[in-house]
Amino acid sequence: MTMQAGLIGSHGIVLATDTRHSIDPLNSKGARNHYGSSKIEIDPTGQIAIACAGDMATARQVASRILVEFMHFPLFEREYRICEIGKSVGGANAECLIAFSDSRLYLFQSVNKTIQCYEVFEYAFAGDRFNAANFWATRYYKRLPIKRLLRLAAFVIFEAHKLNPDAVKGLEMVHWNGVKFHRLPSEENRAWEAEAKQWDEQIGRFILGYGKDAL
Repeated sequence: MTMQAGLIGSHGIVLATDTRHSIDPLNSKGARNHYGSSKIEIDPTGQIAIACAGDMATARQVASRILVEFMHFPLFEREYRICEIGKSVGGANAECLIAFSDSRLYLFQSVNKTIQCYEVFEYAFAGDRFNAANFWATRYYKRLPIKRLLRLAAFVIFEAHKLNPDAVKGLEMVHWNGVKFHRLPSEENRAWEAEAKQWDEQIGRFILGYGKDAL
């Protein structure tokens, strides 16, 4: 399981995801293993970024094909072309949040052999889309500058971890910097996590009345 969010800003898109990967044991024998790694693919020119969720082998195959072929997608055929790639790849259930340099965001889903892709006009979630942390984007999203949406995206992923710590962990963010999609360095992601933790504690104190004024 993973938690991912794509937010369209006033000048570009933010993609945010956790970094936890799970590996099931072969033949159902042994323990499930976990490791942290990137879940976002960026093409060499930086004009498209794709967050992968669900079965990662399938999602990464779909993402790789899109990255190779996207330059040949006419604008109004993107959904169709992406669906065709999904059909040709097949595989297990998978999702991709696909961000283009023209500030268009698409959600690809392959679920129980049903394949769909559609454009999103504000924000979208992938992975653990029913995690209650999506409340924060649902409530507070606005088409704001990227730097402000980075705050919201980081908080959504952090809160998803708090609600489902065994399945969601870590933070990775990519955003459009005006020239290309930029992957935040690991230390910067950790700094955002630390800030999100402080915001979480401040909200808890405010709502529950902790501190010197608490009864």
